[in-house]
Amino acid sequence: MKKTKLLIAVLSLAFFTTGSLALSACNLIKDSSYPSTTENSQEEQNSTPAMENSQETSSNDSTQEEQDPAPVEAVLYRLAEDGSYAEVVGYQGTATQVRVANEYEGVPVTSIGQFAFSDCTALTEIIIPDSVTSIGQSAFSGCSRLEELTLPFVGSTVKTASDTYQYPLGYIFGIAPYAGGVATTQWFYTTSKRVPIDQRYYIPASLKKVTVTGGNLLYGAFYNCSSLTSVVIGEGISSIGDSAFYGCSSLKDVEIPNSVTSIDASAFCLCDGLTSIVIPNSVTSIGTRAFASCHNLTSIVIPDGVTSIGPGIFSDCSSLTSATIGNGVTSIDYQAFYLCTSLTSVIIGKRVSIIGDAFYYCDNLTSVYYQSDENDWKGISIDVSNTILAYATLYYYSANEPAEEGNYWHYGNNDEILIW
Repeated sequence: MKKTKLLIAVLSLAFFTTGSLALSACNLIKDSSYPSTTENSQEEQNSTPAMENSQETSSNDSTQEEQDPAPVEAVLYRLAEDGSYAEVVGYQGTATQVRVANEYEGVPVTSIGQFAFSDCTALTEIIIPDSVTSIGQSAFSGCSRLEELTLPFVGSTVKTASDTYQYPLGYIFGIAPYAGGVATTQWFYTTSKRVPIDQRYYIPASLKKVTVTGGNLLYGAFYNCSSLTSVVIGEGISSIGDSAFYGCSSLKDVEIPNSVTSIDASAFCLCDGLTSIVIPNSVTSIGTRAFASCHNLTSIVIPDGVTSIGPGIFSDCSSLTSATIGNGVTSIDYQAFYLCTSLTSVIIGKRVSIIGDAFYYCDNLTSVYYQSDENDWKGISIDVSNTILAYATLYYYSANEPAEEGNYWHYGNNDEILIW
């Protein structure tokens, strides 16, 4: 059998620079070599006299260096038997940050093996490149101090919007408990999209930020990840699946790119950390209860590109004070703003033709700004349960100051609401 080749990529804390001290920290590991990004040997030779000079002039500095060796990054790679790709099989280093290489010996690094970074308790940040297409279960088990993680996808392999199942984030952290790991029950679909299953994973309590650069976020991708505060969704991801961020109660910041076209049912349900979220113009549909029970969400704008919003989309958002429904929406469905007890004003788009039982228990709604005229408003089918609309002050849109008396509004220079 062809002898397995290993590389120990020795890097500095800055990921790409290493010196003689870093190599000496790994002097028990054989067959190690520098990656292509390491400084050349001539530069090392040039640096040697300077180091020796510093030792002659300051023995105290030398002693300090010996006591506190530079942290090193040592990722172990293995070539496939046919030499077509490489896999990460382990890590032996002291650095707090690690960036996996795109290539090893001229071939792409495409996989992270099971337990590859297991019990790497020093690591606070890991960056996985887009060349990786598979990640083994428990690859990061026991990374108890991990704070930030960049992934090319969520789960075990890359998924597209047409796929029906996906392992959640917890898969790569595994099912075995460890100090610093939070027991997290996640729901997801397996190979059959009939009934979702649940699995208890152990995710580092320290993990606060995740960046996903590719794939798609299918059902339950981040389900119950209660410690996460920030998620960056990469350009190119087209959908945020059902319950993708359900129960992410500490989530405060979500960056949704213009490539996303759909936000599915319960996608951000029970995300109490959210106070605001920007929905890009690329989104055309938002599913049932997508933002329900986000109790600290204070304002929301549904852009003109959205043509469909599901029932209960903002139900029980008890801190919501204002909402804008764009000109693409034709129907405001059942319980869209149910129990939004702090809602005081709403802008309704000019293409809305049906308002169902949408504003039940919105007892503080006092101002409704309609983006068309009185005749169009009278043509809307409004459910009788929306009695609050009869008591609120209704304003009709007019770009220019109207000659007749009545309640009219327009946008100011900063898109604020102004009354004529």
